[in-house]
Amino acid sequence: MEVQDVYYTLVERDPGEHETVYEVAVEILNNHFTPQVNNSFQRNQFRAMEQKPQETIEQFITRLRQKAIYCNFGNVDEAICDQVIDKCSSKRLRRKLLERHNVTLQQLRETAQAMEAAEKQATSIEQPIESVNKVSTYANDTCSEPDYENEDDDYAFTVHGNQGKVSKFTVNVGGIDVPVVIDSGATVNIIDRTLWEHLKKNKIKCESKTSSKNLYAYGSNKPLTIAGSFNTNVCVNDRCVSADFFVIEEDGQALLGHKTSIELGVLKIETNVNTVTDNVVKTNYTSKFPKVFSGSQNIADSLSRLLVVPKNESKQGEINQAEEYIRFVASESTPNAVKIEDVDKMSLNDKELQNIRNCLLNGRWQDLLNKQYLTVKQELSSIGHIVLRGTRLIIPTELRNQILKLGHEGHPGIVLMKQRLRSKVWWPNMDKSIEEYCKSCYGCQLVANPEKPEPMIRTSLPSKPWEQISADFLGPLPSGEYLFTVVDYYSRWLEVTIMSKSTSADRVIDALDKMFTIHGLPISIATDNGPQFISDTFKKYLDQNGIVHRRITPLWPAANGEIERQNRSLLKRMRIANAEKKNLSTEIQTYLKMYRSTPHCTTGVSPAELLFNRTLRTKLPDIQIRSHDDTEVRDRDSQRKEKGKLYADTRRNATTNDLKAGDSVLVKQNRGNKLSTTFNPKPFTLLEKHGNSVVVQNDDGDTYKRNVTHIKRFIERKSSENVNSENVNSENQNVNSGNVNSENQNVYSENQNVYSEIQNQNISSENQNVLKGNQNGGINDKAQSNKLMKSVPSLEPSKPSRPTRDRKLPSRYKDFVLSN
Repeated sequence: MEVQDVYYTLVERDPGEHETVYEVAVEILNNHFTPQVNNSFQRNQFRAMEQKPQETIEQFITRLRQKAIYCNFGNVDEAICDQVIDKCSSKRLRRKLLERHNVTLQQLRETAQAMEAAEKQATSIEQPIESVNKVSTYANDTCSEPDYENEDDDYAFTVHGNQGKVSKFTVNVGGIDVPVVIDSGATVNIIDRTLWEHLKKNKIKCESKTSSKNLYAYGSNKPLTIAGSFNTNVCVNDRCVSADFFVIEEDGQALLGHKTSIELGVLKIETNVNTVTDNVVKTNYTSKFPKVFSGSQNIADSLSRLLVVPKNESKQGEINQAEEYIRFVASESTPNAVKIEDVDKMSLNDKELQNIRNCLLNGRWQDLLNKQYLTVKQELSSIGHIVLRGTRLIIPTELRNQILKLGHEGHPGIVLMKQRLRSKVWWPNMDKSIEEYCKSCYGCQLVANPEKPEPMIRTSLPSKPWEQISADFLGPLPSGEYLFTVVDYYSRWLEVTIMSKSTSADRVIDALDKMFTIHGLPISIATDNGPQFISDTFKKYLDQNGIVHRRITPLWPAANGEIERQNRSLLKRMRIANAEKKNLSTEIQTYLKMYRSTPHCTTGVSPAELLFNRTLRTKLPDIQIRSHDDTEVRDRDSQRKEKGKLYADTRRNATTNDLKAGDSVLVKQNRGNKLSTTFNPKPFTLLEKHGNSVVVQNDDGDTYKRNVTHIKRFIERKSSENVNSENVNSENQNVNSGNVNSENQNVYSENQNVYSEIQNQNISSENQNVLKGNQNGGINDKAQSNKLMKSVPSLEPSKPSRPTRDRKLPSRYKDFVLSN
């Protein structure tokens, strides 16, 4: 609370003759904020003040004067003098001050300062007693025996402790039952004065003794006051012992000390595991627990360096079936590293590599089976049975699938996996194999990006108003209310109904009945898949009124875009109203008046004019009589929708999906956490496809309706045998047809030396044209292909040349004759 607010709550008074308003306000606030003082309490604290050790009289007087401010004494000096005389620590000073009659505070100060100074000076002048700590000549003299023996100090730990929740134990002390507290930290037995008087009245059997011991409570440096001690018999059940008890003046519970408690058997303390006693040493634990101290695995010395050689047991324990299965899966799914010896061994029996080695030896490249090696023959070499392309290994057919597994460890993408394998290995169509392997990886498919959306399908304009409508809910609002919105597809007329926390089907039917009473029954209504819209009550209501219910694709609100866009505009106005502290209901009605009477951006006509064929009167002046043509409205609607479709399709990179019934697909799922996959791990089967909406089915027979962006084609990985056979067939087919497939393009792009060799000056222009056609997408003419193959072996290596561009003559020089 601010000071201004506090001041207004206080009682004001008029300023006096020589006072200002400011001085009066300060006085009132000071009186308010100054704490109220209790004089009796402050004086009591003043009377309890004493001179501290090592504190001078001047310091003591200063403390007393600071405290006397709140005591409201009539004469402060007299009160301080009385307190100093009463509570000073020096007896000599007290007697000296009492000798004088009506001593003043100044006289008290002078006297105290003089005595304190004399005390310090006398202490420095006086000599210490020489007999103390002096080694005298009295040798072998025996001291007389004292009347009592000095005893060690003992401790009573729970005296003055917390007495709230302490368990007590009853023992018989001298023939009388006494409740005691067993304290393992107390070295003596203690009772207080009250209990001792009780025991004396009951004629306890004991023997009184004198003691010079000092007893201390736990955490205290001040000894307890001992009234005396006695010896008596203490019994518990059938066990009795003789024990000494000390009687103290302070109040407290009766304590049974550590020694007496153990002797009576009421306190049992376990042996410390680190303590070595005679009983522990004498116990023969090795014979008592032979399994712990025997056997090759139980070495006596934990730091022994002796090697324990395990014995080969003939029988092994049974392995759990689950562990065996997991071990099998882990060993099979993890590809082993491929060694050079494995490549050499597999290359020996590989027919393709055998043929290449023979061509390298005899130079008969026309006998080459796979013509794809011709373009890189200048880079081929062999070491033993291994064939190399430059510094890269050409992998045998049987090892290629394992190399792909090793290359895909860590799930790299297509580009990264190509870069990884290209630096070490090569084989024809390797890039194609890498692409197929990455696309068919099960884990990569689960976390891949969803498919691109299909081109938009725009809703055509209905023939009449209120034929096709759409409904949806907006909310909940902070008040817990919902907005039930309905829009007409023809006129874009918007109806809004505010509902309370309940949005059941009965409430929806009541709201629609009021709208249908004004506008009539529509032909169809489009909604999402909310519980109130899919209920039997709502379905029965629509059947009774002959209304077709069109439900949009689940999890795809864009299919009901008209009502969603209206809700966004409505939500914007509600946020503004909330920020400006205005009534939401009033602002919604204001927005509806504006919207219904304003020409729509698509149709060019206001929703009210299209629905009622008349304009609404507003606050704005209007003298024009408007009339609209339905044809113009339809043209504008079609034009705006087509323009929006082109823009959205371009922005979203929409493409037509080639999914068909029977395909295996993955369905997008809601992410539960950061590690959740994008798609459901279990593949689904595609049943139907209608535009951008599909129906899928899982293994349990459950069907789901989704948009095509929520599904992705599932590519199953082919076995290594099928992959190898397909690669061989494709290679043979390319050779027989004379077509060079896309792998050759990758070969050309990877090796500029091959290009430079082919682009030798000895090549005819015809061969150059053939080569240019090969780079641009393949050779279709078989004769040209054969001609190229014949010309390649005779080429000599040449230096690589820079790329050139076509030079065209500018049009302004057409009328000139130019020389080279």
